[in-house]
Amino acid sequence: LITALVLLAALYWSPHLYSIYEHQLEPKSYIGPLFVKTNRSLTINEINRFNQSITTSFEGSRPVPSLAYHPATWSVDGVMDRFTPFVLKNSPAKHWKAIEKWKNKDYMFSHLPLIRAHAPTDPTVRLHYIDSLHHPLGSVDGVNYHRPFLEDEITVDNIYTTDKLVYYMVDAQYIAHELTADLVPWRHLTVEWRPPAETNIWIGTPTLTTPAHYDFMHNFYTQIVGMKRFVMFPPSDYWNLYIFPYIHPSSRQTQIDFDNPNIEEFPGYKKLKALEVILEPGNTLYIPPGWFHMVSVVGKNASISLSVHLDSVESENHEAVYGMIDRIHRFLRRVSLDQDFAWKVKLLLIHVNSLFENPEIAKQGIGKIYESHWSHLHIDNHSEGLHDLFVEKRDQFPPSEQVESSTISDDILIKLDRYNIALKQIFKDMRPEWRDILRSNYIETIAYKLLEELNVEPFLRIFTL
Repeated sequence: LITALVLLAALYWSPHLYSIYEHQLEPKSYIGPLFVKTNRSLTINEINRFNQSITTSFEGSRPVPSLAYHPATWSVDGVMDRFTPFVLKNSPAKHWKAIEKWKNKDYMFSHLPLIRAHAPTDPTVRLHYIDSLHHPLGSVDGVNYHRPFLEDEITVDNIYTTDKLVYYMVDAQYIAHELTADLVPWRHLTVEWRPPAETNIWIGTPTLTTPAHYDFMHNFYTQIVGMKRFVMFPPSDYWNLYIFPYIHPSSRQTQIDFDNPNIEEFPGYKKLKALEVILEPGNTLYIPPGWFHMVSVVGKNASISLSVHLDSVESENHEAVYGMIDRIHRFLRRVSLDQDFAWKVKLLLIHVNSLFENPEIAKQGIGKIYESHWSHLHIDNHSEGLHDLFVEKRDQFPPSEQVESSTISDDILIKLDRYNIALKQIFKDMRPEWRDILRSNYIETIAYKLLEELNVEPFLRIFTL
């Protein structure tokens, strides 16, 4: 009788796998065969058990829901469609040889002897992209950036014993075959017939933290050695996280110092809705595209992790928008070759206004971009001189009367409208939260390409006046 009841229960619950998953973040608590969820926040004591340096948990955070692995019902496509983080437990990763073998520093040294790692000067490692094409504010003359880390060559075994901050990332395809053989099987983290877009090994020493940031792809993040703490925020918190401008060298990362948040400067901090989890060896965290995550190495030991990135609809949206940037920029540059700066500003105003339902919504939307991304850069202690250059450019910016008096031919406006319609359709087909992110990135990028990078701040500021 008991066996029959168990079989009946299995038959009942199997088809309901995704219906349970779909509702896992509802406020009420429940216990099911696949998920165990509570409605309480993590306590300070629970966090401190893993890391003595952490004195507070993120206020009001909830645990990331857990998902038990069942080979018969597991589907990467299925869980990615839900677009919600979860921790995968008892998966094949729990049995990877790396979980035991990579604890041994001599074993790691024999296969990965000398590495060129980052040596941060601060536990919070804010990335600084050196890419003048996509992040041109990072290479402006007259601006001094305090790069948060230096590079140093060290032997990998030192990471296990050093009291210094060390941060290292390498594509898994470039490490020794003996090491990658320790990470099988991992097909449960991929989509059949499609290889991962990226597979990265992350190594870090205790207390290292990366600021809250988002990525474009699906990320299945597996802990191998040590532990990591993730604090996650949904894409709907985009405006409350005050992300650096997309053309800034710290693109996609928050401007908020979570160790000492400036509530007066960043009032949206109080509205953040966090999920929180400590990853242990063998646990896999699913991070959907656009979900912000702040990651810390916790405990007394070094951490080693593997991230498997899969292409997403959101990364395809990103590529589609960037394809339009190139096409529209070529058109704008061609028609404005013999025009003055005020004429270019008017043309750009017409273009970006068209990306919203009406001019009033455009004023609000672009004003929000300025307020969230640009208006707080003057307090950034990682750079000197950038705000002064913005102020200088504001004084040189053409007055509104001069911009309005510029005349743009009907022929140019008709051709521009064709581009506007195509671009608006791309934005229309996106998730609303993702639309906010990519539309902001687009507006900042097209403004820099037409007006140059230092004129983006005074251009966006127009919408706040």
